[in-house]
Amino acid sequence: MNAQFGFVSAVAHALLHSLWQVALLALLAEVSFSQLRHRSAMARHAVGMGWLVMMLLVPLLTFTQFWQSPSLATDGVPIMPIPFTPGVEHFTPASQPWLDWVLVATTELWLLGAALMLVLQLGGWRMIKHMEQQPYVDLPPEWRNRIERLRGALGISRAVAIRMASKISSPCTAHVLRPIIWLPLTLLTHLPPDQIEALLAHELAHIRRLDWCWNALQCVIESVLFFHPAMWWLSRRIREEREHACDDLAVAVCGNPIALAEALAGLQRQRLVTPRFALAAQGGSLMKRISHLLSGPPARQNWRIPVVLLLLLCSGTLLAMQVEPPRHLLLNLRIDASSNGALTPGNFREYTADYVFDKQRYYRISMDQQGQVREVYKEDGRVKPVDNAVHMWAKELQSMATPPEPPELPALAEVGAPPIPPTPPVPPEFQYSDELKDLFKSMQADGRLAAMVGAPISVERGSFHGSFHTWGARDFHLWGIDDPVGGKAGFSINFVGPKGRAKVAYAGKTQAGVWQASKLEISPLVAN
Repeated sequence: MNAQFGFVSAVAHALLHSLWQVALLALLAEVSFSQLRHRSAMARHAVGMGWLVMMLLVPLLTFTQFWQSPSLATDGVPIMPIPFTPGVEHFTPASQPWLDWVLVATTELWLLGAALMLVLQLGGWRMIKHMEQQPYVDLPPEWRNRIERLRGALGISRAVAIRMASKISSPCTAHVLRPIIWLPLTLLTHLPPDQIEALLAHELAHIRRLDWCWNALQCVIESVLFFHPAMWWLSRRIREEREHACDDLAVAVCGNPIALAEALAGLQRQRLVTPRFALAAQGGSLMKRISHLLSGPPARQNWRIPVVLLLLLCSGTLLAMQVEPPRHLLLNLRIDASSNGALTPGNFREYTADYVFDKQRYYRISMDQQGQVREVYKEDGRVKPVDNAVHMWAKELQSMATPPEPPELPALAEVGAPPIPPTPPVPPEFQYSDELKDLFKSMQADGRLAAMVGAPISVERGSFHGSFHTWGARDFHLWGIDDPVGGKAGFSINFVGPKGRAKVAYAGKTQAGVWQASKLEISPLVAN
């Protein structure tokens, strides 16, 4: 549960910081496009894809930096209960509990949005599969010869399948290893041969450039960063440059930009929806493509785009600065002890506390057989001196559990005086929580226990060994995995009655707020 919140917190902070990070990368991408406006569309497409991949990698690196919670895995089974009280807030006074719920809500909303976007993207994949299942006809032999000539001119060594179907509205391409070009069944009768050849050269250019792979990667990044308008601007610009690059290759092979421009104008009049994963000849802005073919890229730049990206950068930075990680949020508290009740010679108490984005703190107090008390305090495994601040921190833990209070250090004897044996500290007796007492009552009502020890039945003092952990609605958990309010337990306890003693071994957890036992063994104890 605590590890899950560490993941949630890291994701939420990575998303918040991505607001200014992606805006900054988009602004840099616009600057690079401005510097490359006189270069080829292929170069601008490659640079744009590089910036788009950076938009995914930078938030991912931010996520790894924030996901630095200490390890919650512990070896062995605790031999003393961990009685977290439901409803107790595990924060210092400087923390902001509402902020943590904002982080959880942000992460879950993003997961929901990303899942919906992936479903929409997969819908395009299903449309392609549906296209492959419909009937089609082959190209006439003379057009097959033209296709082979164009394929050789573009340097394509893979076999390319050409399919003509009645339900296809525009030429489009899909797949990488076994590429397929779909053509409308009426294409050969509605356009002149030079325009048809230019459209086919454009689709073959997509295959030559492996654009289907780049388009698939682009769709994945769009699903992850769906919430950022700067990403959508860059993605749209990349698709435009991709179509311009394929148009340039088609013109280089066919040598007739006017024929391709006229073919695009004809497609604009019958424009329909194309699957997202498919690369269509009518993709991008057709009017911009026609202008690119006839007059080249525009020299005048739109000043509005850098201004909008700069505003996104400033607003995203301000928002990310308002949210700081809850560095004092307690993730996990572990209490180990060799016995219950007061600290006696030969026994010990241990406290280990893990915090979000903060050091792990460890405290141990023990008493040897001569009654000497020894204290050890560590931060991230390094030994630190035990001072009043450590004692105050140990006392704060009593609001969440009932560990023995750290003893005061014995007064130092005067120089020259004989050593005075210290008085052993008397920590408070361990008290069972109300939830654990209710669980004991359910065991006492078991008929097997009553038949074995008689009635009335009472709990044998100091016989509890094991763990008992509960959480409340304010504690963090992922809904659907743990009960909003519940617990887990694994322990053994002795009961005493008129007929004798019995040992009960129990293991279970809550389901819908009710304790459900996975193990309940009752065995008699023979008096020594």
